[in-house]
Amino acid sequence: MNFKNIVITLTLIISSLGLFSQKILEAPDFSLTDTEGNTYNLYEELDSNKVVFLYFFDINCYNCVTHIPELNSLWQYYGSNGNEVWLWGIEFYETYNSQTIAEWGNTNNVEFPLFSIGHATNVPQLYDINYTPQLFIICPNKTRAFINNNEYENFAFYVNSCLNTNIDEYTSDSFLQYKYNGVNIKNPTDSEINIDLFDITGRIIISDKLNPQKSKFINIQNQSSIYVLSIRNEKEILLQRKIAIGL
Repeated sequence: MNFKNIVITLTLIISSLGLFSQKILEAPDFSLTDTEGNTYNLYEELDSNKVVFLYFFDINCYNCVTHIPELNSLWQYYGSNGNEVWLWGIEFYETYNSQTIAEWGNTNNVEFPLFSIGHATNVPQLYDINYTPQLFIICPNKTRAFINNNEYENFAFYVNSCLNTNIDEYTSDSFLQYKYNGVNIKNPTDSEINIDLFDITGRIIISDKLNPQKSKFINIQNQSSIYVLSIRNEKEILLQRKIAIGL
């Protein structure tokens, strides 16, 4: 199988999985004020090339609490500041005010912003939410997709699928050298980079860091397959591409 056919095959496979299996829908715009008094507008954040996760919860929902550690990890991974990725927790019912929701968040160690919909836009209604918990990812192009409960840990894969990659300064050859049993990653930049390798289901199989001007060989011997490789620094994604190992 030549590389062109491999890329086509991977595209078809990924199109049937995870984020890409959803019907493409535009995300309705809204503005909400969080429990700390900060007001945000969805489209303004998307226009800044940010990805926004919407987590619809109910303070009386047990399953909503069970996902908090995974969601905190997502929030921490991207700096806990909204510079690149937002995670907004939105209470399903209008009856709960910001103080009640903030108390719930403190009790359950929620680290990301929480919102009440009382006296504001009924965002769950806009997004046709009829149960909790539900997690959506909103891409900068204003499309949205539902993420299944068992896929929350694959957040980096979904974010990388949304964001535009910056390949103007560096070519793929600057980073990659293929071997029969893996791939050699080079860091031609002056800052540390993060390396994430995903399989075709979106499961992360390798996550590592690489110092400036260094290289590292990723051995995937006896695991011939197609992967998605993401290389990023603290500010942006430098490279994202499909790679074929051993095929």
